[in-house]
Amino acid sequence: MKQTVSATINLLEKLREVPDPRRRQGKIYPLDSLLAMLLLAALNGESSLRGMVEWGRQHWRQLQRALGFKLGSSAPVYGTVWSVLAALPAAELAQALRLWGTEAILDDTEALAVDGKYLRGSKRRASQLTALQIVSAAAQEIGLVLGQQEAVGDDSISATVQLLQQLPLDGKVVTLDAGLLQQEVAATILQKGGPIWDR
Repeated sequence: MKQTVSATINLLEKLREVPDPRRRQGKIYPLDSLLAMLLLAALNGESSLRGMVEWGRQHWRQLQRALGFKLGSSAPVYGTVWSVLAALPAAELAQALRLWGTEAILDDTEALAVDGKYLRGSKRRASQLTALQIVSAAAQEIGLVLGQQEAVGDDSISATVQLLQQLPLDGKVVTLDAGLLQQEVAATILQKGGPIWDR
């Protein structure tokens, strides 16, 4: 699906709804502009925060006006971005992105794929904690993740139900991993308007 200008503007509006944890005197860079820069860097293949900040520095001239940074300002450094993200309410950011995804994309997709997985690199040898397990939902036509939910205590079924409850499923086809095909999950899909087929 081709990304539209209106969808991009809508994303910036959603990012403005994320609460800024900084004090007024600490707001050199607008929060929505910083987040938009990081998202653009990720979409261009950067997978680490340091890589995203460096990508932003390399493209700073093009990003300043387009993303609402103050003209003439210098690109943010790694420490500045890290401190902002460390204090950022992650749940609020995830909700803003989820709302943008459902509004700008979900209307144009007919099928969602729900998949559970363990995040690579989340298990540390020195830690007694298990690897982080999440359940994600993606728009099948474009492969874009619309939401994800942590499976606390490896309870992927409850995580799937929580994730599905956050998405509009009216008329959508939902495909699932075999391990997620449980009665509670199916009932949630039906309650949310998912279609029913008779054999």
